[in-house]
Amino acid sequence: MNNNQIPVHVAIIPDGNRRWARKNGLPRFRGHEIGADRMSQTVEHLMKLGVRFVTVWGFSTDNWKRKDDEVFSLFKLLESWINKTTSWAQDNEARLKYIGRLQELPDNLQNAIKKAVIITENNQGLTLTLAFNYTGRIEIIDAVNKLIAEHPAIKLMKIPSVVICIQAIRRMSIWSSGQQANSEYLTSCYGRLLIVNSTLPLFCGRISTPKN
Repeated sequence: MNNNQIPVHVAIIPDGNRRWARKNGLPRFRGHEIGADRMSQTVEHLMKLGVRFVTVWGFSTDNWKRKDDEVFSLFKLLESWINKTTSWAQDNEARLKYIGRLQELPDNLQNAIKKAVIITENNQGLTLTLAFNYTGRIEIIDAVNKLIAEHPAIKLMKIPSVVICIQAIRRMSIWSSGQQANSEYLTSCYGRLLIVNSTLPLFCGRISTPKN
């Protein structure tokens, strides 16, 4: 693999934790735990490849529809994962960022995220962004509402369309467990979608970019 084949930005949709746990006769949460470990390994591997930006979709706004105990467990797991990853990021000059509706999350989780962002903000290596309580549609809505709030003179009728178009950036999107539906996730004009026929807990993280 040469440098021209390595994407600048890799966006990951980690999927299949619950299916893997069910197939192996384990509680759903155990699938999420194993998936979190695999994600850490994958991020490290991508950093070694020279990828500059990694964005991981950890929790969709649609996931609030899951059972309360599963949602609560996911929040606790994420808080623990962020605390551990913050230490790793400091050791490796990585920077942690966040996208999504932070204000709707539990206070402890919000504090962990804010602390991680502050501690690592001056690091110059890989930028790892966690998309939590997020969808692309919500991101666009919030961005337009913020624009209107900051500039009251703007009228929506004068905005014919909202287009998210990031050009000249090599991007790969990875979706584990073989899903192929639309995801509302970081849509851009250029990029490749890699469908991995493996649930996240079985995902080894040894990723290579497809050849042209």
